[in-house]
Amino acid sequence: MAEFTGFFYSFYSNKPIETIFELFKKEVKTIGYQWDYHEYQNERNLLFYKNKAMLEYHLEHGYNTDLYSEGCFGLEVKLINLHGKASFTEHDGVFESYLSIDDIFHYLLVLPDEIEQSEFSVKIHQLFMRCMTKNYY
Repeated sequence: MAEFTGFFYSFYSNKPIETIFELFKKEVKTIGYQWDYHEYQNERNLLFYKNKAMLEYHLEHGYNTDLYSEGCFGLEVKLINLHGKASFTEHDGVFESYLSIDDIFHYLLVLPDEIEQSEFSVKIHQLFMRCMTKNYY
C-alpha cells in the first residue's frame, strides 16, 4: 500500500454514531457507493467505494480521485472526553453562561482530495454536513 493519503475534516457532535452512520450510509447509497465497516479499539470506521476495482485501486494507491474524478472516502468516529469548560460573561448586560463538555463524538471525514480542489470531495462533504445538521428527533 502507498503511504497514508487523504484530507481530513473534523467534526464534534453529541449526535450518536449509529444515527449518523445510518443517515450517511443512506445518503451515500444514492450515489451508488457501498461500504465496509471496521472497529478497532474504541474507533468505528466506514470505508466507502463504488466497486471492487475502485477499492483495489485505493488499497494500492491510497485516497485519490484518479478514477473518473471519484474515489474512496472514509468516516472514522470515536467517543472522546474533551473535559471542556467555558464561561461567557457580559459585564454591562449582566449576561452569564457556562458550558461544560465531557463525552462527545469525534467524526473524522477522510476525503480523497481537498474540497477546494475537487467537486467530488465537495459533494461528499455536503452529504455528510446534511446528515450532521439534520434534525432527527
